[in-house]
Amino acid sequence: MSSSSHLERRGAVYYYRRRLPRHLAERLGQRFVVLSLKTRELKPARYIAAQLDAVVAKMNLDSSDFWISKAQLQDFFRQAYRVHEEIVRRSQAGSMASSRYGATDSPERLNVIEGWVWRLIALQGPGAAVRYEDLEAMREGEVPEALFADVETVLAFHCRPDRIAALRQQVAQMLAEVGAVPSETNIDRAFSAFARAKSEANFRNMPQTDEFDVEAIIADARTDTRSIAWTGQDFSVLPVRAPERLVIPENRPQPVAYPITVEATPAPAPVAAPTPKAVTGDFSVAAIAGKLVAELEQDGTADEKTRRQVRMITDLLSRFLAEERNVVDMTDLAGQDIEAFDMFLRGMGKNYGKAQADKTRTIRELLQRWEKLPASERGLEIKTRNKHYAYLNQLLARARKAGAPISRELTFSEYRVKLKGRARKERAIPAATVFERIFEQPIYTGCAGWDEPFATGPDVFHRAAYFGPLLAHYHGLRREEFCGLMIIDVFAEAIPYIHVRDNELRTLKNAQSERMLALHPELIRLGLLDYAAALKAIGETRLFPELVSPSSRSPLGDRYYDEWKPGLSKLGFTPHMQRHFFNDSLKQSFVHSEMRADLMGHGGKGETEERYANAIGLPLQLQLIANIPVVSAKVERHPIRLIAWVERREIAPWSRAAVAERREATTARRLAKMKLTPRR
Repeated sequence: MSSSSHLERRGAVYYYRRRLPRHLAERLGQRFVVLSLKTRELKPARYIAAQLDAVVAKMNLDSSDFWISKAQLQDFFRQAYRVHEEIVRRSQAGSMASSRYGATDSPERLNVIEGWVWRLIALQGPGAAVRYEDLEAMREGEVPEALFADVETVLAFHCRPDRIAALRQQVAQMLAEVGAVPSETNIDRAFSAFARAKSEANFRNMPQTDEFDVEAIIADARTDTRSIAWTGQDFSVLPVRAPERLVIPENRPQPVAYPITVEATPAPAPVAAPTPKAVTGDFSVAAIAGKLVAELEQDGTADEKTRRQVRMITDLLSRFLAEERNVVDMTDLAGQDIEAFDMFLRGMGKNYGKAQADKTRTIRELLQRWEKLPASERGLEIKTRNKHYAYLNQLLARARKAGAPISRELTFSEYRVKLKGRARKERAIPAATVFERIFEQPIYTGCAGWDEPFATGPDVFHRAAYFGPLLAHYHGLRREEFCGLMIIDVFAEAIPYIHVRDNELRTLKNAQSERMLALHPELIRLGLLDYAAALKAIGETRLFPELVSPSSRSPLGDRYYDEWKPGLSKLGFTPHMQRHFFNDSLKQSFVHSEMRADLMGHGGKGETEERYANAIGLPLQLQLIANIPVVSAKVERHPIRLIAWVERREIAPWSRAAVAERREATTARRLAKMKLTPRR
């Protein structure tokens, strides 16, 4: 909850008003607390309110409603004892025989030292020190005086502020395990029991306590066969501050020390190490990638384009590892293999995947072909590599999920490159005069034919190459967004608009890309609505059918780019620059970023913009897009004219299917002519 929700203004001064927790309300006899913040400025008032909110939150957790119960404290002691007893047992077995602090030569001596250290902490708290009474108690307990200095050294180590903070974090974790709230109050109360449990685990001799039967609890703990491993359940641990070194006054009342006798305990019988389970299953890249893609599709977390990219990069990784690194099973993957694949992508041809034969060529054949390419056409861009490595990290995670023993230190993240500099400097935004030149091209003034759009002639065809630049300029649409529009996405209402949404031709980049956009008057003037009606009349469902090929799965925007490429080369910019120009024009006209995000298909900055507000309406959109410079005013409107083969509902003549059909027809005519020719 925002801190400003507890602010109220009385006159010119801000006040903090909040309902008190029940236990405080009953004690003080009032339901609310009202405090003057003594400021007339909103920003300082919000800061002070946030600090007060934090205090109230701590008071709520420290309420008696959340205090640890006696049963929970016993469970806590039992768990702490079992954990530390296991450490002691391993130490005695020799796994921890090496000293951590210096002058100890056996686990038994170390146990005596740590047992006394934890006992002193349990009695005195984090500021414990070795007093005269403690020295006398150790002498009565027959502790060699040679260990006194070691006890002081180890005690000083455990009472360091950073060490106390770490111990309090362990206490908080164990409190959550036994169902208690890990508040500061509960941590303070349980800390002594935590230290006492560690002490008794070292001594193996536990006298009765005032609150519960320690011996009975330990006996119960020794018979408990449940795992002491952390279960991984979610819990909220309050920030644990590292306390400064406590200064204990000399006249402080001292607790009565009691002697303790260290009894020799026979070493437990050695336990045979469990036999590791055999790892079985198909951990090949292809098998794991198949599971990953299937889950992405089932969960709806990735569209078809993303799943296709995942299949492509995982297939390439599988082939590279098998052919170049002799690795088939992902469990055999090593860091050197990942490094080699990174170098492979850095020299990879940018045109990979456009040729169908790339899928059947060997890695060696691909490398030989790429070596012949100029440097400008080799090596994937940083953004593309980063995207592929994100997919491959998902592949590694899915393999671990399937049970593959792959170290978590093995990752592709180290090869992701962090981009530097401001994003707005990556691509310059041309002036409006540059975009005016788009609409001076033969596509708008008259071309030689549908397949010669930049050669001067008498024909003007209405198509994607005609309306695409208009949609990009006046609405800031992405290339795939307007290339994949359907007839049903165009609405000739009182305020004509288009609905940008997922359809059978393409999916959108993200959820916020779906939007309804009021048509700019220039698109209406130049005949977009009439063009859509003409296509609907011939039974067409796609707004730009000339971009679709039945034999290709390439993005429709690729074909659009190929048609405009001669003109773009001459003009010196890319289609995406129009989207940048659209946003910049609105910004320079003082249009708020939230409204620009709605128009461009971007997400809001927070709950206020996303959850609690609808998209801007069509009438307001018309006012906003009126700020876009009109650069197509000189374009004359022509009668709607479709491409002839589109009007006949034929497949695109540039598609592989049409080329193959023409080739077969030519072959048939040649064969027929050979049969009719008389032999001499």
